Amino acid sequence: MRGFPKYTDIATKYDVNNLRDIFPKETKQFLECLKGDRFIWEDKGDIPSIEDGIVDDTHKVVEVLIQPTCEGEEPTKELHQLELIEDKNARVFRMGYTLNEIDSIIEELSSLS
Repeated sequence: MRGFPKYTDIATKYDVNNLRDIFPKETKQFLECLKGDRFIWEDKGDIPSIEDGIVDDTHKVVEVLIQPTCEGEEPTKELHQLELIEDKNARVFRMGYTLNEIDSIIEELSSLS
């Protein structure tokens, strides 16, 4: 192996375990990315106006273009409320990790630096 593999090439816990001793800094960065990428924006539906929506770190209001169902009609725009949620199908969970395991490995790799 020449250098740290692309993130997309790391698919299992075993891959991470093999990289820990050889590339501790890069493995730690990969795990931090993996942990951070577990969130997605979920559409909670349309809202009547921007004043009715919530805008903060975990909520946002976006404009959605609705395509017409019949020919000749113009597309319309709606405001939708989005919420940042943890994706149960995120890569970190598909690899078989729990958040506690990830935190433990990151902490261990931090002490090596």
